[in-house]
Amino acid sequence: MREQRLRVFLREAASGTRPVAEQLRRLADELAQDASDLSPTESQIFSKLAGSLLEKAGLLDRFAFARDVSPQRNTPKSVIDRLLADDHLVASSVVEHAPFDDLELLKLIGTRDDTRIHCAIARREGVGETVTEVLIGKGRPDVLTA
Repeated sequence: MREQRLRVFLREAASGTRPVAEQLRRLADELAQDASDLSPTESQIFSKLAGSLLEKAGLLDRFAFARDVSPQRNTPKSVIDRLLADDHLVASSVVEHAPFDDLELLKLIGTRDDTRIHCAIARREGVGETVTEVLIGKGRPDVLTA
């Protein structure tokens, strides 16, 4: 059933009958309505649709989409990766809210030497001791404050 709805969204996106911001909101709502994992086909359709819409969307619409889909455990990894590669505002929202484990957070710290990303990690609830120690070791005042 969800696959059919995603295919409808894909056709609508191709036709351009709805504004991009509305399409992104509907796509995020669709993901939130059913917390079950997406099938491989659903994941592929969702990723393709999200990527296409994000290319056309403005910064605030991309931020809103990231804020809405990041906390969802069923968000395809390819969409999370796309959002992490976006503007720091979008990426920070993903880092702060996505269900990353400590190992993934440590990898982000190691690969993204960016104070904004590190601050987003510091603002997360329940940051592990190892992650906290690595962030403190960076010695950045903004991160320490966060």
